[in-house]
Amino acid sequence: MFGAFDQYKEMIHARYPELSDRTTMCVSAALAGCTEAVMSPMERIQTTIRCLTMFTNNMTSTLRRLQIKWVLNNILIHTYRRHLSSHNDALGIHSSKQKLTDHQKEVMRRGLPKRTQIPNVENTIVVASGKGGVGKSTTAVNLALALAEMDDGGVGLLDMDVFGPSLPLMMNLSAQPHLDKNDKMLPLSNYGIQCMSMGFLVAENSAMVWRGPMVMSAVQQLLFRTAWSPLKYLVMDMPPGTGDTHLSISQLIHVTGAVIVSTPQDIALLDARRGAEMFSKVNIPVLGLVENMSVFCCPKCGHQEHIFGREGVHRMAEELGVEVLGDVPLSLQVREGADSGRPIVVSSPGSPQATSYLNIAAKVIKKIAALKGNYGS
Repeated sequence: MFGAFDQYKEMIHARYPELSDRTTMCVSAALAGCTEAVMSPMERIQTTIRCLTMFTNNMTSTLRRLQIKWVLNNILIHTYRRHLSSHNDALGIHSSKQKLTDHQKEVMRRGLPKRTQIPNVENTIVVASGKGGVGKSTTAVNLALALAEMDDGGVGLLDMDVFGPSLPLMMNLSAQPHLDKNDKMLPLSNYGIQCMSMGFLVAENSAMVWRGPMVMSAVQQLLFRTAWSPLKYLVMDMPPGTGDTHLSISQLIHVTGAVIVSTPQDIALLDARRGAEMFSKVNIPVLGLVENMSVFCCPKCGHQEHIFGREGVHRMAEELGVEVLGDVPLSLQVREGADSGRPIVVSSPGSPQATSYLNIAAKVIKKIAALKGNYGS
């Protein structure tokens, strides 16, 4: 048992260096005590997640102390530099200043982490929205299915919303992923789409009460510890807003382009504009906008009502200089399909909504081809 304890301690310390010694020892002890029960690798991962959640407060206090020390160190360095600048070189101050300058140059030379390509993935498409509740996840799921209909190169779907994963329900998947020989997670599949989500690793009703560093660790695990079969398109369902997950992804991996989803109402458009500007700042091309819930058509009389406003996304697209990929009408079928795990592209392929998603997918394919042509690749 003590041998297992030491192995788990070394593994956890290597993978989660931000954890305190106390937390590492507690998690190692919990895992080592479970080895006699012959737990599967996935059960060990889930046990680790539960243990990490239990000791969140411990880790948070440790990080807070580190943040305070970091701020104090910056203040001391700034004060020291000001002190040096007020003296001449008689005491060898120039040499100390030069060392500090060399260190700064080295930090600037290294810069941000280099973006890498997700193994076996040719094109990565992020589906984002500035605000929750505009149909981003529904769009991501149906876009992936529509891409699979339009192209046989292989399509994957990655749920990056750690706190509110929707993919398991929408794609009717509830099993736990297995691990390959390299301890990478094998994605689950349905409707011909490879899928991965944090929702596969935790209980359905479990609340993820995690701070930023733990979320970023989970994001990196999903990005680089998933064993995708060769994919031509990987659609990533992003969390709402423009937070840490978006910035981390833009720094860590090559993103082919972004699709931004919004309803026509002004409050949603305001946040969608922020999302478009964020992608522009991190040099991710915006493939286009999707106007979701554009109009409601009465199923009895055929009367059309613009519940959330008229053509707001079209006006914003013109101002931003990007294309509207398509309009998706508001429909009860879309909601029912999402709740039952049968997206509209699968459950009603001839419906106006499914046709809209197919048209959006066709434009996305053309946009990506044009981008690669411009970049000469």
